Amino acid sequence: MTAQLLKPDRAVLACRVDDPDDWCRRCGCQGVARDTGVRRFAHAPLGWHPTTLLVTVCRYRCAECSRVWRQDTTAAAELRAKISRGGLAWALVGIMVQHLLAPECGFGADQSSGCRVAARRYIWTKSRIERRS
Repeated sequence: MTAQLLKPDRAVLACRVDDPDDWCRRCGCQGVARDTGVRRFAHAPLGWHPTTLLVTVCRYRCAECSRVWRQDTTAAAELRAKISRGGLAWALVGIMVQHLLAPECGFGADQSSGCRVAARRYIWTKSRIERRS
């Protein structure tokens, strides 16, 4: 974590990806850092306040084939996700165990329905695995 902002109504946590991902997957040459970008994720609440996770991601450019790519952030969240893995786990526990409503805790309506779909998939997959055993 590189920084945090705590306000009475929300929390913002800033961090960056530790592992450099500077090798081109197309030609195998080492890339050069081009610039940085920020990915925003809804995260597990900090003290029951909506929490946003800001992940700084480096972009690289290959000197040989000119391919451009970003650092891998799949440890924080799935590709194109709006909710971090920690936030998704918290929401699933809230929906499945504590019966919390996701919109009351800072997740938008579209994100909370995504959590419900993920919870259903998780339960369905878990029950299929248990039936096979």
